[in-house]
Amino acid sequence: MIIENAKKEDVCTLKQIWKEIFKDPDDYIDLFFDKKMNLEYTFVARKDGEIVSTAYLINSTLVTDDSKIIPAFYMCGISTSQQARGKG
Repeated sequence: MIIENAKKEDVCTLKQIWKEIFKDPDDYIDLFFDKKMNLEYTFVARKDGEIVSTAYLINSTLVTDDSKIIPAFYMCGISTSQQARGKG
């Protein structure tokens, strides 16, 4: 298994996996991929060249109790395709 950044040509497959796992409507999925997803922070696990798992880091900020703003990321859309589940 190889873990690497997603590529532009992976976007269609990434959307299919998102829909399969999270059951979101297409307009929500398109909005996420158009506005939030960044290939630099999108990671995939490939087995035999096929994407089996995904994880997205989203650029964000944290605000501390003393009002400091700290650059941060949060993880979302962590998923494994149905076909790849339960295989270790």
